[in-house]
Amino acid sequence: MSQGPPRVVFDPSVLIAGVVAPGGACAALVDLWLEGRFELVVSPHLLEELSQVLAGRRFRRYITLPGAERFCALIEARATSLPDVPAPPSVCADPDDDYLPALAASARAACLVSVDRHLRDAPGLRPAVVAPGRLLEGLRGRGQGPTVHLAYVRIRPTPGLELVAGGNPMGT
Repeated sequence: MSQGPPRVVFDPSVLIAGVVAPGGACAALVDLWLEGRFELVVSPHLLEELSQVLAGRRFRRYITLPGAERFCALIEARATSLPDVPAPPSVCADPDDDYLPALAASARAACLVSVDRHLRDAPGLRPAVVAPGRLLEGLRGRGQGPTVHLAYVRIRPTPGLELVAGGNPMGT
């Protein structure tokens, strides 16, 4: 019997970094998710945090408010949503992040992806917490994989990720 794509949980910071740096690893991961390479799992708490951060005034230089709303709606519509884990155990240096490992565990995710070192360095978390670049490398495999064509950037899977073109799909 064939298994579906692996389940992955993103810390909202990964999705935010995908907006702020459309030529980076986080944006490439969003595109690979949209291509069906893995199943993204979210929760109401995660979606609320993402929405609140992107609605903030400091993000207007990266994305318009309507663009932020469309991005959040895309995540909500296409990702698998699970209920928040009630009273998640305290396992992170930042207690506001405790819901993320609990969500990843309840989703039986292959990994939790975060740009936050304090979350990646938390001991004993299962599933593992990995940096965006590590997941990207794993999804692309070693060596020269195919070029990933993003709606707004094209990245070749070579060391250092070569930026070919840029722009922001969500508006500025």
